Amino acid sequence: MNREQTLRCRIRLLTWLIIFGLIACVLLIPYAFVFGGVRGIPFWWRLIDCSFGVFGFIPLWFCRRWTLELERMAIDPTPGSKR
Repeated sequence: MNREQTLRCRIRLLTWLIIFGLIACVLLIPYAFVFGGVRGIPFWWRLIDCSFGVFGFIPLWFCRRWTLELERMAIDPTPGSKR
């Protein structure tokens, strides 16, 4: 495996890791509402729990955009080319 293939493999793994994090952040919102209600946690505290999912989603979304740019650069390393 040459260096370019190794870079693509790492980027692909990083992309899946970030996507898993995004899914976890999205699923945190219904999870906090459902199980917070079951446990008797006040509504405002459940909103605070949901904010962790929202605020976790934002940096992960930027990281996903940057990994997609890295993936494009690994496929076509010429500078200034847009696909």
